[in-house]
Amino acid sequence: MLALCAFGPAGCLVADAPDYGPARQTAPVFVLSSIKPEPLYQFELEVSRDVQLVSMVATSEDAGQELTAVLYVDYRTPDPRETYIREYDIAPMPFDQPKAVSFEFAPLRGQVSPGCHTLSVLLMHESSWDGRKREVTDFSDVDVVTWFFVATDITNPGVSVPCPNGPPPDAGVE
Repeated sequence: MLALCAFGPAGCLVADAPDYGPARQTAPVFVLSSIKPEPLYQFELEVSRDVQLVSMVATSEDAGQELTAVLYVDYRTPDPRETYIREYDIAPMPFDQPKAVSFEFAPLRGQVSPGCHTLSVLLMHESSWDGRKREVTDFSDVDVVTWFFVATDITNPGVSVPCPNGPPPDAGVE
């Protein structure tokens, strides 16, 4: 019977599934086409009034380890400008299951001064983040997306000018 199946016109020879071994962790990577708003344009936010949603999708092989998403204003700028906002964990998943990452950012008085700033989302495995010190411990396991924004404050009126070294202002492009 096996001979008929193996050599017959239908060809029903079935092989065992290959053994790939245990999953190996890979660094997270943001899917560029999923990043909203596009980081090619800067946006404007009124302090203590406006809220900006940032969202994206990432892929990684997590090999059972959670991811940590972190939001910063002016990341990697000299103190005291760098401001940690918040973080959250994402359950581990295999590479073929995309992970959604999103934050709502509402700049507060005293947290963000009027003027040009950056807003950055960092994504890494939990072993690459020291939550107590709020710092990355392994930059080879991190992906970062950064936007430029202009913070305005109605209590401190001034002319809203684009960031001099940032991308052009958003011209209504989503």
